[in-house]
Amino acid sequence: MKLVLEKHNNENWNAKGADFVDILFVFGKVPYEVDGGTESLYYDATATGDAITESRAARREVYLALHYDSNLMKDFGLVFKKFVNTSELVTKYKNELKDFFDDIRRFAKAYYIDVHDTLQKKLNKLNSLSLDEARVLSGKLNTLETKRLKLVSGVIAQVKSDLDNSSPGAGGVHLKGNATTPEEIKTYWESKSDTFNKDCNDIVTISGEIKGILDNIN
Repeated sequence: MKLVLEKHNNENWNAKGADFVDILFVFGKVPYEVDGGTESLYYDATATGDAITESRAARREVYLALHYDSNLMKDFGLVFKKFVNTSELVTKYKNELKDFFDDIRRFAKAYYIDVHDTLQKKLNKLNSLSLDEARVLSGKLNTLETKRLKLVSGVIAQVKSDLDNSSPGAGGVHLKGNATTPEEIKTYWESKSDTFNKDCNDIVTISGEIKGILDNIN
């Protein structure tokens, strides 16, 4: 947790090197929404000024959702590159990828920033809470960790297993396999997305409740 936040808050950290070639390629095809409802690419080599800062912040929220794990980010790029390798594929899938990236960024901001980054910044003020308030906060933090472990040991563990499983069982897909198509990956994900979305939404909800408590600590 601490190491992930240290990387996220380090302005000098950057995604360079062979591990990031594919994910940056994907970012160069997928848009995100900026203020005013307009769209910008997650990575645009021609961007200038504020657009550079905004897109970098958006990319880093995706990295945050991937825990700044270089292996996971490399795998993420390999899999999602299948959806944007041609202009036809970009047209077909970019909105679905946009929505997925939005969802995992929302989860990452709720769990890492709203809760744990805020908690770290207010550790020396927690003694201002009443005993009842401290108990409520502790209970919600425990609930949050239970929800996170459910997500990690469930859908995320299954996906990580299938990234490298070249001989998947019934209903499985070798996600990084050269012959695996975007449609196969999409069908695979649709079988897991309801559970994933519910788990993430539970985390976002309890994170919001915790943030409400932390924001009242002066």
